[in-house]
Amino acid sequence: MTAQFEALSEQEKQQLLDAIPLIAILVAGADGDIDKHEMAAATKAAHVRAYHEDNELLHPYYQMIDGMVEDRTASYLQLLSTDREERKEQIVGELTKLNAVLAQLELQYGAALYDSFCSFAKYVAEASGGFLNYLAIGPKEHKVYKLPMLTPLIWEEEEQEEE
Repeated sequence: MTAQFEALSEQEKQQLLDAIPLIAILVAGADGDIDKHEMAAATKAAHVRAYHEDNELLHPYYQMIDGMVEDRTASYLQLLSTDREERKEQIVGELTKLNAVLAQLELQYGAALYDSFCSFAKYVAEASGGFLNYLAIGPKEHKVYKLPMLTPLIWEEEEQEEE
């Protein structure tokens, strides 16, 4: 477990670990069709981020979830409603709980996770659609890929260095 998680309860840690699978399902299922291409792209993106995430602070987080995204996603797909709107409400409810968890983390780390969750959601949204099934976000994915249920956390490095 990353040092950032030490102050969190087991439930809060699990919420952070499940964020990526839930985001993948939310975005991939926004149009009502969770296709294999989108889910494979989500699993691959999580794996790649374990070693090539732009923000090095997040490598331990992605290394923790690497290898479990596919299984957690499959588990959630069995637990969640098959109705698109109902499933969306369930996931939004779970992701909304992340606001309290992210607020407990150091601001720089919480902001990095928030940014990474948003870029991950955009990647999944672009995984299916458009020209040759790439780089187009459909109207239903567009409503969720910016993760409006999460409160943005902003870390401004220049201001922190001046203090």
